[in-house]
Amino acid sequence: QDSLEDTDIVGSVCLPIPPYVTFEALRDAAGKDDRVIPFTGIDFNAEKDFEGILKSDVKDGAMGLKLHPNIQKRSYTSSDFFNAVESFAPSTLPVLIHVGSSSYYARKERHRENPAFGGDITSAEKLVKAFPGVRFIAGHAGLYEVNKVIQTLGKHKNVSVDTSFQSPGYIQKLIKSFGPDRVLFGSDWPFGTRRSALKAVKAACRGDGSLEKRITYENAAELLKIQ
Repeated sequence: QDSLEDTDIVGSVCLPIPPYVTFEALRDAAGKDDRVIPFTGIDFNAEKDFEGILKSDVKDGAMGLKLHPNIQKRSYTSSDFFNAVESFAPSTLPVLIHVGSSSYYARKERHRENPAFGGDITSAEKLVKAFPGVRFIAGHAGLYEVNKVIQTLGKHKNVSVDTSFQSPGYIQKLIKSFGPDRVLFGSDWPFGTRRSALKAVKAACRGDGSLEKRITYENAAELLKIQ
Protein backbone atom coordinates (compact mmCIF):
# COMPACT_ATOMS: atom_id res chain seq x y z
CA GLN A 1 0.00 0.00 0.00
CA ASP A 2 2.79 2.43 0.83
CA SER A 3 4.25 2.03 -2.67
CA LEU A 4 1.05 3.45 -4.16
CA GLU A 5 1.05 6.61 -2.09
CA ASP A 6 1.73 9.91 -3.88
CA THR A 7 1.39 8.28 -7.29
CA ASP A 8 -2.30 8.84 -8.21
CA ILE A 9 -2.43 5.14 -9.16
CA VAL A 10 -6.00 3.88 -8.76
CA GLY A 11 -5.38 0.27 -9.79
CA SER A 12 -2.31 -1.96 -9.94
CA VAL A 13 -2.10 -5.26 -11.82
CA CYS A 14 -0.42 -7.86 -9.58
CA LEU A 15 1.08 -10.95 -11.18
CA PRO A 16 1.43 -14.46 -9.72
CA ILE A 17 4.00 -17.12 -10.50
CA PRO A 18 2.64 -20.35 -8.97
CA PRO A 19 3.52 -22.01 -6.70
CA TYR A 20 5.52 -19.09 -5.25
CA VAL A 21 2.78 -16.48 -5.56
CA THR A 22 -0.73 -17.71 -6.33
CA PHE A 23 -3.94 -16.21 -7.67
CA GLU A 24 -5.62 -17.07 -4.37
CA ALA A 25 -3.14 -14.86 -2.48
CA LEU A 26 -3.71 -11.97 -4.88
CA ARG A 27 -7.48 -12.45 -4.77
CA ASP A 28 -7.32 -12.18 -0.97
CA ALA A 29 -5.19 -9.04 -1.27
CA ALA A 30 -7.74 -7.54 -3.66
CA GLY A 31 -10.41 -8.21 -1.05
CA LYS A 32 -8.51 -5.97 1.35
CA ASP A 33 -7.46 -3.28 -1.14
CA ASP A 34 -9.59 -2.72 -4.22
CA ARG A 35 -6.64 -1.17 -6.05
CA VAL A 36 -5.19 -4.67 -6.51
CA ILE A 37 -6.04 -6.17 -9.93
CA PRO A 38 -5.12 -9.89 -9.80
CA PHE A 39 -3.94 -12.05 -12.69
CA THR A 40 -3.90 -15.83 -12.49
CA GLY A 41 -1.27 -18.44 -13.31
CA ILE A 42 -0.73 -22.19 -13.60
CA ASP A 43 1.37 -24.47 -11.40
CA PHE A 44 2.41 -26.77 -14.24
CA ASN A 45 3.90 -29.34 -11.87
CA ALA A 46 0.66 -29.79 -9.94
CA GLU A 47 -2.27 -28.89 -12.16
CA LYS A 48 -3.61 -30.62 -15.27
CA ASP A 49 -7.14 -29.27 -15.69
CA PHE A 50 -6.01 -25.93 -17.13
CA GLU A 51 -9.42 -25.11 -18.59
CA GLY A 52 -11.31 -25.76 -15.36
CA ILE A 53 -8.83 -23.90 -13.16
CA LEU A 54 -8.60 -20.84 -15.39
CA LYS A 55 -12.35 -20.63 -15.93
CA SER A 56 -12.86 -20.76 -12.16
CA ASP A 57 -10.21 -18.11 -11.53
CA VAL A 58 -11.74 -15.73 -14.08
CA LYS A 59 -15.11 -16.21 -12.39
CA ASP A 60 -13.40 -15.33 -9.09
CA GLY A 61 -11.94 -12.10 -10.47
CA ALA A 62 -8.76 -12.94 -12.40
CA MET A 63 -8.20 -10.25 -15.02
CA GLY A 64 -5.47 -11.93 -17.05
CA LEU A 65 -2.96 -14.79 -17.21
CA LYS A 66 0.77 -14.59 -16.43
CA LEU A 67 3.33 -16.97 -17.95
CA HIS A 68 7.01 -16.90 -16.97
CA PRO A 69 9.30 -19.34 -18.85
CA ASN A 70 12.37 -18.65 -16.70
CA ILE A 71 10.78 -19.45 -13.36
CA GLN A 72 8.16 -21.94 -14.54
CA LYS A 73 10.85 -23.79 -16.52
CA ARG A 74 8.88 -24.07 -19.73
CA SER A 75 9.66 -22.77 -23.20
CA TYR A 76 7.13 -20.65 -25.06
CA THR A 77 6.66 -23.48 -27.54
CA SER A 78 6.00 -26.11 -24.84
CA SER A 79 2.69 -27.98 -24.89
CA ASP A 80 1.97 -26.66 -21.38
CA PHE A 81 2.16 -23.03 -22.48
CA PHE A 82 0.16 -23.69 -25.64
CA ASN A 83 -2.52 -25.56 -23.68
CA ALA A 84 -2.69 -22.83 -21.05
CA VAL A 85 -3.17 -20.08 -23.64
CA GLU A 86 -5.75 -22.15 -25.54
CA SER A 87 -7.65 -22.81 -22.30
CA PHE A 88 -7.58 -19.13 -21.33
CA ALA A 89 -8.47 -17.73 -24.76
CA PRO A 90 -12.29 -17.88 -24.28
CA SER A 91 -12.00 -15.29 -21.49
CA THR A 92 -10.79 -12.71 -24.09
CA LEU A 93 -8.55 -11.30 -21.34
CA PRO A 94 -4.82 -10.64 -21.91
CA VAL A 95 -1.88 -13.01 -21.43
CA LEU A 96 1.27 -11.39 -20.05
CA ILE A 97 4.48 -13.23 -20.92
CA HIS A 98 7.92 -12.49 -19.52
CA VAL A 99 10.18 -11.63 -22.45
CA GLY A 100 13.93 -11.15 -22.45
CA SER A 101 16.92 -12.84 -20.87
CA SER A 102 17.48 -12.33 -17.15
CA SER A 103 18.96 -14.13 -14.15
CA TYR A 104 16.91 -15.17 -11.11
CA TYR A 105 19.45 -17.05 -9.02
CA ALA A 106 22.25 -15.96 -6.71
CA ARG A 107 25.76 -17.14 -7.46
CA LYS A 108 25.47 -20.32 -5.34
CA GLU A 109 22.34 -21.35 -7.24
CA ARG A 110 23.41 -20.20 -10.69
CA HIS A 111 23.50 -23.84 -11.81
CA ARG A 112 19.71 -23.77 -11.76
CA GLU A 113 19.63 -21.40 -14.75
CA ASN A 114 18.50 -23.07 -17.95
CA PRO A 115 19.07 -21.15 -21.21
CA ALA A 116 16.28 -23.15 -22.84
CA PHE A 117 13.79 -21.28 -20.66
CA GLY A 118 15.34 -17.85 -21.04
CA GLY A 119 12.48 -15.81 -22.43
CA ASP A 120 13.72 -16.13 -26.02
CA ILE A 121 11.95 -13.58 -28.20
CA THR A 122 11.94 -15.73 -31.35
CA SER A 123 10.15 -18.48 -29.43
CA ALA A 124 7.74 -15.93 -27.99
CA GLU A 125 6.84 -14.91 -31.54
CA LYS A 126 5.82 -18.50 -32.32
CA LEU A 127 3.40 -18.41 -29.41
CA VAL A 128 1.76 -15.11 -30.33
CA LYS A 129 1.50 -16.15 -34.01
CA ALA A 130 -0.24 -19.37 -33.00
CA PHE A 131 -2.99 -17.42 -31.20
CA PRO A 132 -3.75 -14.31 -33.28
CA GLY A 133 -7.03 -13.80 -31.43
CA VAL A 134 -5.34 -13.59 -28.01
CA ARG A 135 -4.01 -10.28 -26.72
CA PHE A 136 -0.47 -10.71 -25.38
CA ILE A 137 1.61 -8.30 -23.31
CA ALA A 138 5.38 -8.67 -23.70
CA GLY A 139 6.66 -8.05 -20.19
CA HIS A 140 9.35 -5.39 -19.73
CA ALA A 141 9.40 -4.96 -23.53
CA GLY A 142 12.23 -7.50 -23.51
CA LEU A 143 14.43 -5.84 -20.87
CA TYR A 144 17.87 -5.35 -22.49
CA GLU A 145 16.59 -6.92 -25.70
CA VAL A 146 14.08 -4.16 -26.36
CA ASN A 147 15.35 -3.59 -29.90
CA LYS A 148 14.75 -7.24 -30.79
CA VAL A 149 11.26 -7.02 -29.32
CA ILE A 150 10.58 -4.01 -31.54
CA GLN A 151 11.89 -5.84 -34.61
CA THR A 152 10.23 -9.19 -33.88
CA LEU A 153 6.98 -8.47 -32.06
CA GLY A 154 6.13 -4.93 -33.12
CA LYS A 155 4.52 -6.16 -36.34
CA HIS A 156 2.05 -8.43 -34.52
CA LYS A 157 -1.12 -6.48 -33.77
CA ASN A 158 -2.10 -8.80 -30.92
CA VAL A 159 1.02 -7.88 -28.93
CA SER A 160 1.39 -4.95 -26.53
CA VAL A 161 4.39 -4.11 -24.35
CA ASP A 162 4.84 -2.72 -20.88
CA THR A 163 7.36 -0.03 -20.00
CA SER A 164 8.93 -1.48 -16.84
CA PHE A 165 12.71 -0.90 -16.67
CA GLN A 166 12.71 1.02 -19.96
CA SER A 167 14.20 4.51 -20.32
CA PRO A 168 12.25 7.47 -21.75
CA GLY A 169 14.17 7.11 -25.02
CA TYR A 170 13.24 3.46 -25.45
CA ILE A 171 9.65 4.14 -24.42
CA GLN A 172 9.49 6.62 -27.30
CA LYS A 173 10.83 3.93 -29.64
CA LEU A 174 8.18 1.52 -28.39
CA ILE A 175 5.44 4.05 -29.00
CA LYS A 176 6.72 4.61 -32.54
CA SER A 177 6.92 0.89 -33.31
CA PHE A 178 3.87 -0.52 -31.51
CA GLY A 179 1.74 2.59 -31.67
CA PRO A 180 0.37 4.56 -28.71
CA ASP A 181 -2.48 2.06 -28.24
CA ARG A 182 -0.18 -0.91 -27.53
CA VAL A 183 2.18 0.51 -24.90
CA LEU A 184 1.26 0.03 -21.23
CA PHE A 185 2.75 1.54 -18.09
CA GLY A 186 4.53 -0.99 -15.88
CA SER A 187 6.91 -0.85 -12.92
CA ASP A 188 7.55 -4.52 -11.95
CA TRP A 189 7.21 -3.49 -8.31
CA PRO A 190 8.79 -4.44 -5.90
CA PHE A 191 11.83 -4.96 -8.16
CA GLY A 192 11.18 -1.59 -9.78
CA THR A 193 9.64 1.50 -8.24
CA ARG A 194 6.38 3.01 -9.37
CA ARG A 195 7.51 6.60 -8.97
CA SER A 196 10.58 6.24 -11.19
CA ALA A 197 8.60 4.25 -13.76
CA LEU A 198 5.98 7.00 -13.91
CA LYS A 199 8.68 9.62 -14.34
CA ALA A 200 10.09 7.70 -17.31
CA VAL A 201 6.69 7.63 -19.02
CA LYS A 202 6.08 11.31 -18.32
CA ALA A 203 9.48 12.18 -19.79
CA ALA A 204 8.79 10.05 -22.87
CA CYS A 205 5.43 11.74 -23.46
CA ARG A 206 7.01 15.22 -23.37
CA GLY A 207 3.98 17.00 -22.00
CA ASP A 208 1.44 15.23 -24.23
CA GLY A 209 -1.26 14.66 -21.62
CA SER A 210 -3.48 12.62 -23.94
CA LEU A 211 -0.63 10.22 -24.77
CA GLU A 212 0.37 9.96 -21.12
CA LYS A 213 -3.20 9.09 -20.10
CA ARG A 214 -3.40 6.44 -22.82
CA ILE A 215 -0.20 4.73 -21.70
CA THR A 216 -0.73 4.97 -17.95
CA TYR A 217 -4.40 4.03 -17.87
CA GLU A 218 -6.58 3.85 -20.96
CA ASN A 219 -4.76 1.06 -22.84
CA ALA A 220 -4.80 -1.21 -19.80
CA ALA A 221 -8.43 -0.37 -19.03
CA GLU A 222 -9.42 -1.44 -22.54
CA LEU A 223 -7.47 -4.70 -22.36
CA LEU A 224 -8.90 -5.55 -18.93
CA LYS A 225 -12.42 -4.39 -19.84
CA ILE A 226 -12.47 -1.90 -16.98
CA GLN A 227 -15.11 0.80 -17.38
